[in-house]
Amino acid sequence: MTEAGFSYTPKNPHSLVDTADNTDFASASYARTHGFGISAWPAFTPDRTNAQYASSLSTADQKKFGDTLSSCSEHAEEQSRQEFGVEFANSRFDRIDGSVRSSAPYEQAAAEWRTCAARAGYVSQDRASLIAALHSRYDALITRITGAAELTPAQTEQRAQSDPLYLGFQQEEIRAAVATFPCSQKLDATYRDAFRKAMKNIP
Repeated sequence: MTEAGFSYTPKNPHSLVDTADNTDFASASYARTHGFGISAWPAFTPDRTNAQYASSLSTADQKKFGDTLSSCSEHAEEQSRQEFGVEFANSRFDRIDGSVRSSAPYEQAAAEWRTCAARAGYVSQDRASLIAALHSRYDALITRITGAAELTPAQTEQRAQSDPLYLGFQQEEIRAAVATFPCSQKLDATYRDAFRKAMKNIP
């Protein structure tokens, strides 16, 4: 950015990653407060430095700033993938994950999860499928709430928090997360144990 003649301040990581409301499957408190995290609105730290700088530029320079920022971001992302071996790490994770999920201990634990969840009133193949079904309902609610309007996330949240159907969905999500929380703990523990063992055997 500097070489292109622009000022740029590195973003606060918390403006990019939500550490306050990020889904935490290991926390019963999180389940009671946010459910699975589907309807939890991200809490990002405001980062206005670069926006304020860009707004001070002429219209032509604002466009150039945006184009340059996009190009620099793509270059930095590619550089980080190469330097940190992201493709290799992702490939290795996929191999280990596949091995774990096809193992007998995990398949048994997954079957026990289904039985446990069914007893709690939730018939689903696994937690991911349960979350996906809830997410489809969430997406439909958001589409109805926003309509044809182009709203910012803050405006959408404001509308949603005053919508009875949306508030009802939040409570349903929390009930589902709390009811299946005990079921998921054993399955997650089995996964972690099998993953650690697989890491030693899969290059």
